[in-house]
Amino acid sequence: MTLSERIDEVQSELRALVTEAFDVAYAIEEPAGTSDAWDAICARFAIERLEPSQRPGVLATQRPHRGAPVFELHNVAKTIEAQSRRALKKIDVWDAPGPVERAHESLRRFIERMPDELLSAYKKAVLPERKGMFANVLTHQTAGKGQPTGGSAHALRCTTCGAPRLDAESFECGFCGNDMVK
Repeated sequence: MTLSERIDEVQSELRALVTEAFDVAYAIEEPAGTSDAWDAICARFAIERLEPSQRPGVLATQRPHRGAPVFELHNVAKTIEAQSRRALKKIDVWDAPGPVERAHESLRRFIERMPDELLSAYKKAVLPERKGMFANVLTHQTAGKGQPTGGSAHALRCTTCGAPRLDAESFECGFCGNDMVK
């Protein structure tokens, strides 16, 4: 097998794994739910699962319309990334022709970007559209007089995993690494 064919094989395997993960996660109709196919994917990649006691918190903070929990897909994507990196690293392109080196480098960069891009696409598909930091200001103004408008204080939580902000100086989630104010 040539170097180009080996690179194509890694890329093909990556594409198949990412497509399967996205499709199976999205096919779950229950918000932050699961299915036998999703259970099999999580078992194959040894992914930590959402505890039943955590589900109400995920539903309340993320309000997904459907699909597997976002953090589970994120963990699947990171595992696929690590597996693909290892496979690509085994292909030595030290003295290979320029096009082979460029294909190898291009795939390496794609593998690095893949988890964030997959997660972004999945969030757009299963989570409600983000309306911005001040979207609720007018909602509270139009509420009838005397109606409760909710608490006046709250903990800033990660929109991805629901974790509280631990570092007052950072808006990056200490648990999943995502921006907490997107």
